[in-house]
Amino acid sequence: MRVELVVLIKKTPENHEQLEFLGGSDDWSPREGTDFLENRVPAHSERAKVLLEQLQAGGFEFYMREERHFELAEIRLATILKTGPEAQVLGSHLPHEVQFDWSEACETCMRTPEQVGPLVMQHARLADEEAIFGPRHELIVSEKIALRMIKDGITGCLLREVEDQEESSVHDSSYFQVMVTQQLPRAFSPPTRFISTDDRCEACGQGGLFLDSPLYYDVAENEFQDVNHTFESFGQGAAISPELVMSSRFYNLLTACGAHLEEPEPVLFV
Repeated sequence: MRVELVVLIKKTPENHEQLEFLGGSDDWSPREGTDFLENRVPAHSERAKVLLEQLQAGGFEFYMREERHFELAEIRLATILKTGPEAQVLGSHLPHEVQFDWSEACETCMRTPEQVGPLVMQHARLADEEAIFGPRHELIVSEKIALRMIKDGITGCLLREVEDQEESSVHDSSYFQVMVTQQLPRAFSPPTRFISTDDRCEACGQGGLFLDSPLYYDVAENEFQDVNHTFESFGQGAAISPELVMSSRFYNLLTACGAHLEEPEPVLFV
């Protein structure tokens, strides 16, 4: 496993001028689809220490996180993986409709209501992707993948058809939301590490929680199904969601059918 420290600063003229003054502007590159510049250095290295010292001395407002990269051999040996969407197939920007049972939401922050109706999206806007992630990181798959899931007996989920917003649409493809039914126990911590921010609700504990390490569990691997959600929900604002944890069997099915997913991380056991 290789761990990178990813440092982000706002892409502003003032920051660019300050970076030029420090002589390190060539080390920063635009982060695609955002207003940030990013710099990647090996975590816990002398380069990381010097970079953070320079940013602090220069008065920069910056954000940082660790990003882990696993060797292909490590991924192939793993039976349980955590994965999510690649940015280019994230469907959160697409028009959508969905019904929630707000009586199930936290009365203080109104987060995590239960979905009670079908997801409604414009099928023609899904660009013939085999899999995308919806506004709350719902996994949406093509009819081809749905049929493979049924044939292979993928466990831990139900399939619900995604309705088309355009009633007169002639788009032939059907899409299905993967409704995860298997919730995992709490991650074993430590060694699982979390970061908590001020966005966390004092009443329900939701929001402002971020994962800062691989996921560790102290349960047997056979307690996992093919599709699972973490007990914890991560992120901030209204769009917090659990992490998607899947068997290597389901991951291989998705990628074999042409789905684009982020680099997976092995889930570890203690």
